[in-house]
Amino acid sequence: MRMAVNARQMRIGLAALVVGASLARAEQLSGRVTVRLAPPPRAMTVSNDTRICGTQRVSAEIEVSPDSGLANAVVSLQNPPPGDLKGVPVEAEVRQQGCSFVPHVVVLPKGGALRFVNSDPIPHQIRVVGALGASFNAMQTRNVLMSRRFEVPGEYPVRCDLHPWMSAWAVVVDHPYHAVTDADGRFSISVPPGTYRVRVWHEQLGALSGELTTGKPKGFAFAPPEVTVSPPAPPAVVQPSAAIQTGEPPADLAQKLKSLQQLRDRGVLSTEEYRRMVDLLIATH
Repeated sequence: MRMAVNARQMRIGLAALVVGASLARAEQLSGRVTVRLAPPPRAMTVSNDTRICGTQRVSAEIEVSPDSGLANAVVSLQNPPPGDLKGVPVEAEVRQQGCSFVPHVVVLPKGGALRFVNSDPIPHQIRVVGALGASFNAMQTRNVLMSRRFEVPGEYPVRCDLHPWMSAWAVVVDHPYHAVTDADGRFSISVPPGTYRVRVWHEQLGALSGELTTGKPKGFAFAPPEVTVSPPAPPAVVQPSAAIQTGEPPADLAQKLKSLQQLRDRGVLSTEEYRRMVDLLIATH
């Protein structure tokens, strides 16, 4: 019996050494994402709930620091090291706070759940657009919790139908090697030493790819977004319906969104044209 116990202790000790060695070998993939000559945030006139939301708001689509750092870009590995999602948080939270979604971008592992919390004294209409099973459309009042699980990797837009400036994104990945850039565009990912292919995704600017080596920070720069000049749109007037029910969008909506992204990435659609078409799709489904 003593020999069996000692053997078990040895196996546990060996496993601990292996884990410790793996952690000790972890290094940082780091860098900075930038964009130059970015347009100013869209200003929107508030037409309802002005007592809580104010009378003017700006969108969170493109947030750039004074020295061109791009916030809310998702950096992820295209050739992750062997491993699984054990130990990765399976739930993330988006809070409606001050008539905004906080945070603006959330990254989830495949199979993870997104939890919505309304801290405002007014209701919000949550609409998540994407693959069937992940789509979501429901009214949320103060201090009511709602959640949705995501099983398919991809980028999912989140909107509030009652307050058009409110937007967020849920990005679902199939491995734990990812980061969201901070307000200055910086990111860092803990990985085993080596060189990796990375993808940098932004909701308005599309995607970049390149190689990154641990211990050697590198910059990724988006081209200046195209800006089209058009007459200002009249303030949006949102009339909440008497009864808003939970439902799924048509099955082809996810494919339409993907097609628009491809047209934007190929330069067929300008950034402004892409944004307007996405907003129109979401509003009409």
